Amino acid sequence: MQTSNVLTDGYDAILSYLADTKQSEDSVRRHQAAYRKLEAFFKNEGKAVYDPATNRDFRKNIIIKADAGEISHKQYRLLMRVSSMMDDHYQGRQIQVRYSYGNRYRCGLPPAYEEILDSFSNWLPVAKNTIPGFRSPVRQFLCYLHGQGIDDLHSIDMRIVADFLVSVSGSRRASMNNVLSAIRKFLSFLAGQSMCSCSPDMPMAFRSAPARRKVYPSFSTDELRKLLSAPDRTTAMGIRDYAVLLLASCTGIRAVDIANLRVDDIDHGAMSLSFVQHKTSRGQSLPVDAAVLSAIDAYMAVRPDTDSPYLFQTLSAPYRKLSDISSVRNILVKYLKASGIQKSPWDGKGFHAFRRGMGVWLLESGHSPELIAQVLGHKNDRMLKHYFPLSPASLKKCALDFGPAPLGSEAYR
Repeated sequence: MQTSNVLTDGYDAILSYLADTKQSEDSVRRHQAAYRKLEAFFKNEGKAVYDPATNRDFRKNIIIKADAGEISHKQYRLLMRVSSMMDDHYQGRQIQVRYSYGNRYRCGLPPAYEEILDSFSNWLPVAKNTIPGFRSPVRQFLCYLHGQGIDDLHSIDMRIVADFLVSVSGSRRASMNNVLSAIRKFLSFLAGQSMCSCSPDMPMAFRSAPARRKVYPSFSTDELRKLLSAPDRTTAMGIRDYAVLLLASCTGIRAVDIANLRVDDIDHGAMSLSFVQHKTSRGQSLPVDAAVLSAIDAYMAVRPDTDSPYLFQTLSAPYRKLSDISSVRNILVKYLKASGIQKSPWDGKGFHAFRRGMGVWLLESGHSPELIAQVLGHKNDRMLKHYFPLSPASLKKCALDFGPAPLGSEAYR
């Protein structure tokens, strides 16, 4: 343990860590600004020394502000990071490069509930990468039960489940289908393990409304041309970002898979790349053309000197792979703005638009459903229904005439 709890000692430790890990000047300034907010909170609470309870209250305050939209997600992450750094310093732990943000501070479950959550996770008959999507709503449900003083799962009834769904509907409007799916699975698990008195039919009582799917667009040829022209390829950042965008436009692979690509996944001789899809955990091998390989070679010439096996790296020390989703998506957002392409929330002009564009191009080129499914990494060709609405030419082939139903007038001819 540290011998001094003076708040500035933690600040000095953070600065020392940032210097040792060769963080950029901008990163140091942002950490300093975040510390000043934490220091102001402590002073407002009448604390001049480190206090773990006050630090927890600071995090709760940050969560409330983030949920209310008073601070950005980026600010939220940085403030939580500095708070976690302070905890590690004063509790004698090593300051970390990364921290898990948010969930561990939102709700602490009793050990019995944590054990049930782990058992549920092990029971789930889904791919490993899908499990976190079920754990999050179920953890939220168990937190709700604990907060209501319900420690006996046999007390769960329709009213309790309905009240929970109402309580989260405001904050999870876009993902209520996922919440409902997770809760149905959890109730089925509890019933099967005789851990609750709910009937086997209860999970089916909570069904989501029929999906009203919006047809999102792909990037047009003109938009792609603007995007690929936007990176400044005289700089290391521009060379890296151009390689990312060109790879996405020519292969349609997901942002998370681009972030997880390894140097050894690229086979120049065979002009292909091979990787394991994060979403499905299935292997995928795709051809890549000479332009993509040339862009990757140009990036390798300026890539940071690091032993990391991952292809795309951050530009400042400590060098590390791009984060699974956010970093790659942020590259796209930056060049959408730079190229003058208008983007608004939920308009579909995200990283997945590259994937939709590849699907439409393959569809309109007359390739078989089996080949399209293989290129996009789908398990079967049923996913093609998501690409038909983007291809009017393909939709026309599905249209029927009025031959089987003779018309009495010429209104429809």
